[in-house]
Amino acid sequence: MDPRSDATEGTPTPSDGEETVAVPGPASPARGLSGRRLGHYRLIEEIGHGGQGFVYRAVDERIRREVALKILPRGHAFSPAARLRFEREAEAAGRLDHSGVARVFELGEEDGVVFIAMELVKGRTLAAVIRAAASGVSWHETATRVAATAADEAPACSIGRPDESASGGPAAILEAARFIESAALALHAAHERGLVHRDVKPGNLMVREDGSACVLDFGLAQDDSGASVTLTNDGDLLGTPAYMSPEQVRAGAVRLDRRTDVYSLGVCLFEACTLVRPFAGLTRHELLEAIAHREPPSPRQIDPRLPRDLEAVILTAIDKDRDRRYATALALAEDLGRFLRREPVAARPAGPAVKTLRWIQRNPIVSALGVAVFLALVAATTIFWVKGEEARRERDRAERESRAKDLALRDRTSALAEKSLALADYERLADVKRLEAAIASADELFPPSPELLPRLLAWRERHGGLVARLEDHRRFLEALRTQALPAPDGAPSGFRFADEARQFQHDVMSALVRDLEVFATDEAGPLRSVERRIAQSREIAAATLEGEAARRWSACRARLAADARYAGLDLAPRLGLVPLGPDPASGLEEFLHWLTHAGPLPARDEAGQLVVTEELGLVLVLVPGGAFRMGCQGDDPQAPNHDPQAQPDDGPVHEVTLEPYLLSKYEMTQAQWQRAFVANPSQYAPGARIRPMTEPVDARSPVEFVSWTECRDGLRRLGLELPTEAEWERAARAGRDDRIWSGCSDLPHLRDFANISGDETRAAGFSDLQPGHADPFVLHAPVGSLAPNGFGLHDMSGNVWEWCLDAPADYSAPAGARGLRAPLEDGDDHVLRGGGFNLPARFARIAYRYANSPEYRIFCVGVRPALPLAPGS
Repeated sequence: MDPRSDATEGTPTPSDGEETVAVPGPASPARGLSGRRLGHYRLIEEIGHGGQGFVYRAVDERIRREVALKILPRGHAFSPAARLRFEREAEAAGRLDHSGVARVFELGEEDGVVFIAMELVKGRTLAAVIRAAASGVSWHETATRVAATAADEAPACSIGRPDESASGGPAAILEAARFIESAALALHAAHERGLVHRDVKPGNLMVREDGSACVLDFGLAQDDSGASVTLTNDGDLLGTPAYMSPEQVRAGAVRLDRRTDVYSLGVCLFEACTLVRPFAGLTRHELLEAIAHREPPSPRQIDPRLPRDLEAVILTAIDKDRDRRYATALALAEDLGRFLRREPVAARPAGPAVKTLRWIQRNPIVSALGVAVFLALVAATTIFWVKGEEARRERDRAERESRAKDLALRDRTSALAEKSLALADYERLADVKRLEAAIASADELFPPSPELLPRLLAWRERHGGLVARLEDHRRFLEALRTQALPAPDGAPSGFRFADEARQFQHDVMSALVRDLEVFATDEAGPLRSVERRIAQSREIAAATLEGEAARRWSACRARLAADARYAGLDLAPRLGLVPLGPDPASGLEEFLHWLTHAGPLPARDEAGQLVVTEELGLVLVLVPGGAFRMGCQGDDPQAPNHDPQAQPDDGPVHEVTLEPYLLSKYEMTQAQWQRAFVANPSQYAPGARIRPMTEPVDARSPVEFVSWTECRDGLRRLGLELPTEAEWERAARAGRDDRIWSGCSDLPHLRDFANISGDETRAAGFSDLQPGHADPFVLHAPVGSLAPNGFGLHDMSGNVWEWCLDAPADYSAPAGARGLRAPLEDGDDHVLRGGGFNLPARFARIAYRYANSPEYRIFCVGVRPALPLAPGS
């Protein structure tokens, strides 16, 4: 690593926005000293500078040892405060004997230049790592972490090590958690010696080459041990604003303790995981106000891949109430350790009650007004009901009473009409909850079927009134905006009201109008989606069970009865499927999934193979039930399922028995996903091209950049499921147990049916290549482009990884009717199989297993849908 890249313990150049308050800037006389001597130190080159001086890489010529020399310029050396802070840093760091704090060798002075000689720490600051990660460079590349990868391990620029291809991915998040854990242990050591750092920030945290932390710059440290002189007065604002704790912002309000460093370290963890800080402001005043009074955003809203337990740790560390924070940096480190070991964490972020109380404390006027409005509505409703009863009684007596009483009755009725205006406002606001209920209930109405049709029609009838009231809401909002305050010159656009209640009403109605417009007109919105489901529910029975479809089902059942592989399976006609006949090579029955298809039934070519077009729906292959050997072993070449590259997780080889099931012949395409769910999430969508690729991507390519959660929920809307690991592997083996890949054990033939990373991907920047391999595709291939396996299934090796239903349970765990080994828990990792176009052959092995978070998504991860036939599955 070039030492000029923040490669020393000395204070580095601050990252954007890292302004350290109340520390004088460096003076120029300390610059340009390379090649000079300072005592027995020879200065080699400047490698950093900050608020307290310059840092040089130097050589101690007495013992020929490289050191970091931090220099206080002459002008600052005669400033009592600057010199005291400089000496404080040397004295404080010198008291600490911990691997997470750089060792101090000497504090010296020559010719008016004060300097500290300290350990030269190889690595980069966390600020530099975060800046690079925000530009798409991985944690490993920026932190200079050297991690040799064996040939049988996951690759360095792939899904096997996703942090290398997506710097904000889950593995990078784990690296950040490990790093902050080691930083917390170093700070705990300082706290135990009576030192509170008070300026913890990414620029003061070094990432060593082994990934551990080194805490820098104790120049602003508060000494609670009484071992040295106090440098600041109560009320001084010291530190870097973006990383200050709320009590630090309110300078002098309370004495700072170790929990202020816990807060700052939590902000560093927040930024390292999300690449943004929890608080920002256009001015320093706005930033400090936000830190003091605003609740931090949810890290998972910024990056949904962030595990919930880690979010709880972060929010506990940066809790505004320091009594709810971790009491010590050690407690933070221990909870991060629990998270990294996948144990339950102790962190419990503030719940709704605490957040509500804090909001009331910050907004007493608005909260009091809200209570008053609520009580007024209750009072108006009660008055309306009571007075209505009185009015009815008055009308009964009206015929017998005098004209004077009749006039009095009309006066009272007029007063009640004025009170009912408040109820009209309440009715308008109630549409917010009605809209939420409509969206939630629409999500329950899947998959389309004749039985579901009455509920779909009832939904449309029940919630159609929301759309009918949209124009009324628009008119009300426009009238409300006429009462807004005029915007000052140069101010950002928006509607502002002097009355906070009116502001609340405007903001709620503005959101309601916007959401109703999406609800009513967006193709992906609930209303259009329900209309499509109504049409599908009306057509699906005729298309898949009647007429030509019925004749196809009759012929299919006759073939199944005569095929010994299906062991007399009597498959009753199934709503939503159309038999397409047997594959000409495998002889296995194939079925069209009608909901994902467009146009007439698919055609076959002269060889009897299906013609893959963008209109083609999912084609499901009926895989026979029975027993097979799952897993692989690398010890005995003569034994079944031998694989010389077998890993411990790939075995042991064991027998699994499955019922017949349906599995997609191809990976789900981008066209099929878009027809089903309106949008195409793929990173490499139709038209994408990477040199030297000659043909752009088209919609027949597999959908990618989809998470396990999206695939599971989306497929269930279509009446489908994710395959279990056992279902996937049985289909991939296609009845064989003597080969590494799908019916092929040598690399020259692998190019005929597996799209993996070879010479063709080198120019596109993929670094983990299969020697001697080249196939026609730089990116993922259109499905069906390469040869199928023995069951007629394409791309079981390569192209894109495919999600499985299972969590990565051990093979010794019991398997159920579908081979599912363990109950699924929220947040579990889930298994991916088959390898991808960006990886070499060892990841396309049939038994290779990889797992990741249910929210993980990347350009080489897709899905192959399944449909179990076993009752209750």
